[in-house]
Amino acid sequence: MAGSDRDEVLDKLHVVEFYASYGVELKQTGSSLIGKCPFHDDTKPSFSVQPEHGLFNCFSCGESGSPFDLVMRIEKVGFPEAFQKLAEVAGVELKHASVKKAEEPLLEEKADNPHSALLKNQERIDYLRQHRGISLESITKWKLGWAGERVVIPVRDKHGNLVNLRMHKPSCTKDEEKTISVSGHGKLRLFPALPPDGDPVLIVEGELDCIKANQEGFSAVSGTAGCFNWNVELSRRLSGRNVVVCYDNDENGIKGSAKVAAMLSSVAESVRVLQWPKGTPDKYDITDFFIHLGGTAESFRALVDEAKPYRVKEPKGPRPEATDVSLSKATAKENTGLHLRMRAVLAGKDTEPYTIPGSVTASCDQGYGKHCSTCRMADVKDSTMTMEFSRWDRAVLGMIRVRDEEQTIAMRKAFGVPLRCPRVSFDVTRWENIEELRVVPEVNGKLETTESGSHDSRTIYSFSHGLKPNVVYEMEGVTFPDVVDQHATILVGKSTPVESDIGSFKVTPEIRERLSVFQVPEGMTMRDKMDEIASELEKATHIAERRDAQHVLDLCWHSVIGFSAFGQESPKGWVEVMLMGDSAQAKSSIVKKLMDYYRCGYFVEGGNVSAAGLTAGAKKGHGDRWEISWGAMVLHDRKLIAIDEWDQMPEEQIGNLKSVRSSGMVEIQKISHGAAWARTRLVLVANPKGRLPLSHFPNGAEALVKLFSSPADIRRLDLVMGLKSGEVTNAVLDRVWEDESPRYTPEDCHDLILWAWSRKPGQVKFTKATQEAIVHVCQVLGEWHVDRIPLLEPADLRWKVARLAAAAAARVFSTRDGETLTVLPEHVSFVSSLMARCYEADALNFKRIGERDRAADNRVRDTWDEAVNNLSKLVAEPMRLADYLRYNDYIKPRDLEYTLGLDLPTTKSLTKTMAGFGWLEQARDGFRKRSIVNSMLRLDEDGGFEKWKDDMGIAQQISSVDTTALFDRSYEE
Repeated sequence: MAGSDRDEVLDKLHVVEFYASYGVELKQTGSSLIGKCPFHDDTKPSFSVQPEHGLFNCFSCGESGSPFDLVMRIEKVGFPEAFQKLAEVAGVELKHASVKKAEEPLLEEKADNPHSALLKNQERIDYLRQHRGISLESITKWKLGWAGERVVIPVRDKHGNLVNLRMHKPSCTKDEEKTISVSGHGKLRLFPALPPDGDPVLIVEGELDCIKANQEGFSAVSGTAGCFNWNVELSRRLSGRNVVVCYDNDENGIKGSAKVAAMLSSVAESVRVLQWPKGTPDKYDITDFFIHLGGTAESFRALVDEAKPYRVKEPKGPRPEATDVSLSKATAKENTGLHLRMRAVLAGKDTEPYTIPGSVTASCDQGYGKHCSTCRMADVKDSTMTMEFSRWDRAVLGMIRVRDEEQTIAMRKAFGVPLRCPRVSFDVTRWENIEELRVVPEVNGKLETTESGSHDSRTIYSFSHGLKPNVVYEMEGVTFPDVVDQHATILVGKSTPVESDIGSFKVTPEIRERLSVFQVPEGMTMRDKMDEIASELEKATHIAERRDAQHVLDLCWHSVIGFSAFGQESPKGWVEVMLMGDSAQAKSSIVKKLMDYYRCGYFVEGGNVSAAGLTAGAKKGHGDRWEISWGAMVLHDRKLIAIDEWDQMPEEQIGNLKSVRSSGMVEIQKISHGAAWARTRLVLVANPKGRLPLSHFPNGAEALVKLFSSPADIRRLDLVMGLKSGEVTNAVLDRVWEDESPRYTPEDCHDLILWAWSRKPGQVKFTKATQEAIVHVCQVLGEWHVDRIPLLEPADLRWKVARLAAAAAARVFSTRDGETLTVLPEHVSFVSSLMARCYEADALNFKRIGERDRAADNRVRDTWDEAVNNLSKLVAEPMRLADYLRYNDYIKPRDLEYTLGLDLPTTKSLTKTMAGFGWLEQARDGFRKRSIVNSMLRLDEDGGFEKWKDDMGIAQQISSVDTTALFDRSYEE
């Protein structure tokens, strides 16, 4: 069955409900589910199930396997029928019918015909008897056959169904395969499918060797695909059995036996490896032992009895020097078992560590009779052995995520003690903690450009504690197959924090000389220098006439982490900008191409990432413990992220980013110790909501209101630029670019950004003249403030200008000593001019909105008494209306109707009157009260509305107010 179908069925199967349908009631115990075994009379729950994919194992009777095996054994059906049933239960539609068909049993006549042919061919029978030692009785028992030039060996499943024919050629050339299978049926299987009764079980290399060993009175099995092929499923068939690996006497046999023994060691009662006597010819096997060496069943049994217990060989002397690899390569097959060194960053963790034995003493009286011969404790003096479990020891993996009984089994295997031996006891003399962590490669350690999804995560088990998500660690460990499911698993014994390139960046004389190319030369203005840089980089981006857009992006890229000014420390130094505009205006392209050229930044798509994916998430993991998963902004602390398609981000997710956007700190409220830095420079790229063009809005800046869930979210933007269709001519768009290299190389641009990002707050200096310039600029720009679009909120405008000015200074390497970043008035002048251009441009028309709103505010002040007088004729209790207006920013006619007890016509007249006098403006689902009304209400507390108390009733007054005229007049003005 195709792996993807099988995996999908197991992923979607409800494990608890599935086992309950077969009478097995499961309860959670640790990381496993426990119940009574359906295969024997189980008085105590001994049936363990892994909740992830439903794999089962009975510690009493030894039955084990997958949900497919359970169905086959209980319902007495083959694999295809079991698979179909499970697929229906899991709700999976099978897509690989052709593969499924190949797994169906073969017709029995496929074996009958070759068998009949062999029985009629005395010459071939003699060959099997003389050269393979196989009797006529065995030929009949195993239904061996002959076809063409090959011996035919039927292969059956556990239910006796014919599932393959292995065809063995007695002699073949180098280019021929010695043994082949029926097309489409060559799956790796155990031959025979059910290991024969007897102790021990011999594992041999070939099917004919297996038949010979069984004929001589041994319980033998073989894999059906050569000595190097073995898998977890075959190992599980031998769970709880005593096994002796008897592979051929050659290099492949030695290597293959070591591999099989290692895989069996986690499930078998004991594993031993047969040692061929000295003088045995190379490439000899079991058949050769009996046919050519004159061996007998008794002499071979002596070899089996003397087989050495399998144990992992520990290297003598000091551990080899670690090999440097990338995290993604650490789990490659060629690195299994090697001591590795890799760099990684914490991306998620289980909040509670595991506790495992670190040092264990085993005691035994050696009174288990013949079973002691297979035990490593048999030769131990005083029957006591102490073992230190190394941080590089695979046995450690068998002690996590398990019950007490399973941990004891892992200790038995580590000590080489038979699983059911009643004579041994264990005492833990030292405990260790180990954490389950999810790590990703060193994110932007070299400031390389990365796109969403490019970081392959790995799960590791680490002896180091307190790892932080923002720190790059050099980890040393060993990759092993997991003892439960054989997944490549990294066991990390040592983690050392290393400085990222940001923290370790040093300005050498050579770097300082190279970066001086960005400085503004004498006789050149700051604007001219910035335009020159942008012009040169157009050769890399191939995007012309968008220099201000590049300036906006450069201010974000070159912003610093923090600084002090105006006698206090800034709330933050890193910058957040937005490019908002029509489709096909190269917004995303210029960001991506600058990322490629600067070799830094992380690009995500807003429609495909959740707030948790950007910040952090917490979920219940094993048991009731919490698992933390750190998002992109945490992993890119002190770096830059571009979020494309911001307009596709749900409002709730945008709202969830409020805190981190202002504080640079991610906190997980569900748990007490979930917090991490996320001081991330943000480039937000967006179309207006609904992909409407900016020309759809009276003024383009009004599109921001629909992109953010509240004005406070808009306020966190340091700078916004609009890009409108038609601003760039077709001649420019169709320009053919020559193959030119910018004067400013990628290496220089990269190092300049690294220099800016590595500046500490104490290294950023604002002169007194610079601070005075910022105050002056804020007085001018503050006049453009708009309450509902607070890009220039007076309360924090000076910090915005200061952040942008510091970034402008870094962009032109404004330093004398190469260490201190000096922010000068000309940097303030440049950013204020850029802000003015962005907000005055036709794409946004933000300045015009402010001018219009100030005119409207003046009209509200001038007509206040007239408005109050008109409204007094519409409500019986004017103070209730005043209170409603004081405490509600959004005015809905139905709320007015219920709150003031008005009828619908009166509510409409009241709303039209307030709108007509400029108190209200249209909003998404009603009206928004303009902030000037709050100011006027505070000034009017002793008059105005108070005078309405003794006015006439509503019914007499409605007809005297021409609300339509007032409403129309507001639009004319």
